Amino acid sequence: MIQYNSRLQFNQLSSVRYNDSIIEEIEQLVSRIGHRPIVLDQERRALAVLENSYDIILEQTQNSVDEITFSFPFVDAKRVHLENENLIQMFNTLYIIRSVTTRHSAGVPHVEVLAQALWYDLAFADRLTRVRWSTVSAFIIFSDLLRGTGWRHDMSQ
Repeated sequence: MIQYNSRLQFNQLSSVRYNDSIIEEIEQLVSRIGHRPIVLDQERRALAVLENSYDIILEQTQNSVDEITFSFPFVDAKRVHLENENLIQMFNTLYIIRSVTTRHSAGVPHVEVLAQALWYDLAFADRLTRVRWSTVSAFIIFSDLLRGTGWRHDMSQ
């Protein structure tokens, strides 16, 4: 059976779906007001589409800034999902919420959200120590590379 959902085509036989890898990516809400951010928990499960968000600014510069900021009504019930370290998906990019600030404009409260791309965490990680290998086995190299990561390797194969 062929199903259509927002211009996307899926094949389904009984309860098994085929060609549905795109289902795992959350489909953006497209309406007369355009794309809206989606908030996800830290395990990347969708919590809410933020259709009432406004003043959305997506700033992306190659090899530099990749941030999204937006405002959201304080009285909206979905505001509870806007917590630090939760994720925001805009198009196919994930951002991690860094700050949620309550502001007032003309006496009406709203929240301002700042989120940075996930790769920012790598930009501020500790530098790796430089190691040089000479005439050592692959086992030693892999052991050095995996030290402290919780990963291990099995060279018996």
